[in-house]
Parts: sequence; C-alpha cells; structure tokens
Amino acid sequence: MQADAAAMRYGDGYIAVVVNNFEIGFDLLLFRVDGTNFTEIPTNHYFNDYYTAVNGYKADTSNYISCAKCHIYDALPIKNGSSLNLIVSAYDLGDVYKIRSDDDVAVAALGTSGTPNPNGPARPAGTFFYGDRVRFLASTSSQTPKSVSWNFGNPEAAPGADPNTLAGGSTGLPVDHQYSGITPATLGGARIVTATSGATIGQTTVALTSGKARVGVGNGTTSFTFITDAASAGRAPIVAGDSFFDGSDGEIEGHYAEWTVDSTTSSKVPYSTNGAHLMPVGACGAHTLTYAAHYGPYANFVTAGGADFRVALSALPYSVQPVAAAVNPVFTTDASSNLVFSSISRVSMDTTSLPTAQAGSLTWHWDLVDSATPENVLLAGPTGTGNITSITPWAVPKTSFNALGIRVRLMISTTALTGACAGKETSKAFTQALNGPDPQITGGCTSGGPPCSFTASSVSGVNTTADNWHYAWSATGPATVAPGLDQNTYAPVFTQTGTYNVTVTVTNAIGSKSVSTPVVITVVSHCPTMTSDNLYP
Repeated sequence: MQADAAAMRYGDGYIAVVVNNFEIGFDLLLFRVDGTNFTEIPTNHYFNDYYTAVNGYKADTSNYISCAKCHIYDALPIKNGSSLNLIVSAYDLGDVYKIRSDDDVAVAALGTSGTPNPNGPARPAGTFFYGDRVRFLASTSSQTPKSVSWNFGNPEAAPGADPNTLAGGSTGLPVDHQYSGITPATLGGARIVTATSGATIGQTTVALTSGKARVGVGNGTTSFTFITDAASAGRAPIVAGDSFFDGSDGEIEGHYAEWTVDSTTSSKVPYSTNGAHLMPVGACGAHTLTYAAHYGPYANFVTAGGADFRVALSALPYSVQPVAAAVNPVFTTDASSNLVFSSISRVSMDTTSLPTAQAGSLTWHWDLVDSATPENVLLAGPTGTGNITSITPWAVPKTSFNALGIRVRLMISTTALTGACAGKETSKAFTQALNGPDPQITGGCTSGGPPCSFTASSVSGVNTTADNWHYAWSATGPATVAPGLDQNTYAPVFTQTGTYNVTVTVTNAIGSKSVSTPVVITVVSHCPTMTSDNLYP
C-alpha cells in the first residue's frame, strides 16, 4: 500500500499521521511509541469512512458524515491523566475522541472505608484525615483487567501497619491504605499514589489533613456539643451525671481518645455502642479537662510504630452543676420584629445530685442586664416555676436595646441541696453583648477628586464582624453615583463637581443606623464606570 503523509504529530507517547492512501483516500493512522519501536493502534479505516464515506469500501455508510470539505488535515494525540484523547481537525469539522487502548491505567481515590465517628461533624467532600482508611481504585479502558502494583506515597509507613507498597493488585478491584508513621511535623503536602502495570503508570494525589479535636457533653437524653477551647468549656451547660464523648474528626479506627479530668487519665476508643467511650465529668464543682486525639492506626492505645500524631485541647476549666442555665445563641424575630430568646438549659438526671421533686419545681426568670454590671437589671422579663422544659421564650422589643453592652440573662434556681452540689443552687447564663450599630465614616477624596475611599467603623470599637454588621452605601449630589457593596469600604466615582453626601446605613439583628458625611468634589473622573457585560471604547 502506498500512502503519503500529509501531517504528523507527536503527543504524550503517541504519533498521529494524516495520510493520503491512494487505495481508499484520506485516513488517519495512530501509533504508540515503544522506545525505538512503534506499535500501530488499529482504527479500521474509521476516520476515512466517517469523514469521506468512500463508496464501495463500506457497504453501509448511512451512520457516517460526508461533506465537501471534510478532508482531515491535522490530528494531535494528547493525554488527560491516563486517558488518551485524539483531536482531529478537518476543513469543515473538528472532533475530540477518547481512544480505548490496552496500555492505560487510571487511579482514583474513592473515599474512606472505615467507620465514621457518629458524634463528629459531617465530613467535607473530598477530605481525608490522617488515620482514615483511604480507598483507591485502578481502572483501564482495556476490556482485559490488568495486574497492578501499588505505591501509596507513605515511605514512612510503620512496621506492622499497612505497607507502603502492595503487589498483586488488579484494575477494577479497590484497595485500602491506612497511612502511618506520620507526625504533625511530617504531615507535609499531597501524597502521590501510583499503580504500575508493566511500563504503564497511573497516578493520583491525596492530601491528608489533621483532624480537629472536639469534645461533646451528654447524659444519654440531652447533649451539648462542641467544646473546642477554654471559652466554650467555661460556658458549657454541664450537669452532674454527664459524660464527655469524642466529637473529633476522622474514623474511629483512625484515632483513640485520651482523657484527663483533673489528675485522672483514661484512654478510650472514640465510639462504642456499649458506652465504653464515655468519660464521666465528675461531681458538682470546678474541674479541669485535657483531651487528646492520637491519630493514626493504633492497637491497645498505642499508635503504630510509636509515631504520635497528637491533637489536643489542654487544661480547659469547666464547672459541673445540678442545673445549668443556657441561652440559645441563635435568637429569632417574631411577627412584631421583637427579638425572641429561648432556653437550652439542662438539668441533672442524677437524683442524688438533684432530687426529682426539686428538678420539677425550678424557679426561673429572664432579665436584661448591664454588661458591665451583670446584676444591674435594666428590664425584668417573665418568670415561672416548673421543670426545665417549662421555661418559655422571651420576646424583647428591639427598642429595649438602647445602649451598648446590654445582655439577656436567664437565671434558674432550686432550693437547698446537699453533698457536692450544696451551694450551687443557682445558675445564670448570659448572651453576648447585644449591640445595635454605632457607625462612623472616615476617609475622603484626594485633593477634591479621585481616588475617593470611605470606611465605616464603630464609634465604640465593637467587633463589627461578631456583631454581624451589614452595609448599604450611597452618595447623593449633582450627579448620579453608583451605590456601594455590603462591605465596610466604599470607593465612589464622581462625574460632576459639587457637594455630595456620602451615607452608610448599617444594620444588624439588633437595629439599624445611618450616618452621612459631606464631600466637596472639584476634580472629576472622565472614565466611565465599568459594569458587567458593558464594553467601553
């Protein structure tokens, strides 16, 4: 057969040749480069038939396309991962093909295969914590499975743990690997995972991250989660009879929990159905908690190879009470735009700490108090007597928050107690300071013209992010000025001279306030304001 090469392209280990075959016309040949040799990948005259539909070669060409300018003039083989693609250019048509070959191997991380911690938060998609069992799959477009050998990118794998390399694998069959021998200092970046079949290599990467330590508190009926620092431990509504539980990230086979309450240390599994994972909080009174999650494969509460990947919450002070007042940090509004506060208070189920009769006759009341003097009641709220569920929500008019630093207080009390809970008959809980906005505007223009920049801040210096400020900027004057975004800065563009008023209205859940500042423009910008989907010469 005689053929002239009209074009030849090399890409990613393959050569595509556009030929003019004098027997059947234009066609496309594809070769794999094997060192100094070439292996043709049969295309069975598909390209000639599809693009030119030469009469007589195929009995039925009705499923092909044929056009006056469909002659092939170029082609490029290119890989996307381990997938071989072929870009074909004809004079009136272009296509991209995925070529099935016998030498491709692709690798993917499918997810994890261990047991998730049921008390942990939902795992972000695509996240792998150190200690998880990661599941991988090698695949091929060949109809025949391939034998593969694995390298998991874990050269520091500890003796007795999953080895870094694994022979005897096959495409289509998943494999699991639990990384080991790693410490926080050596966690590093992404791990390269390789599946090798002869001269063919497939790879992917997996990024291991450190789990976050979290502690939950519960008594089998109600729970409070999560403790993540000293502040959350100090305000946690912990009652006698409660237990701590592990709320950390990762799988239960991938870390164990070490608890130290005061001076007593115990190691436990992250979760078990028989309650063996629970750590008692102790008797009524003040205590200190240190919790550590030791990540990595472990046996008998020792991580494999002795590599210690420790993530800890250290020396957290907390208090155990017979009844613990707590205000829901998320408050709502009612139909009259009042702010509605509700109780998430908890009561001890241990009748030796709080007798049943006293648990059913608690006295409670709501108040607005001064942040600087918590006992200074500014507005008395509803009160009542009953069990912990009898505490009704309190709807407070927004106008009541007429000064900075006002907080909502919920106080619950019972009659005299004995034992370790004696003297702890009253519990109080406070919201954060509920501040309406107190904005001020600073900034201006440079020498009466652009650039102009204004900033909104708090007169009293409150944390505007914590107080959830939202901004509405505007400027009025001789010419129309575009409004600003919901952010604390504003860069207006003035197109006419004159005096303008720049205004910001700041709103949060407590209230709203507007402030303005004048600005005199003597120099204007002649550049039009760029907006979406508009072009300017």
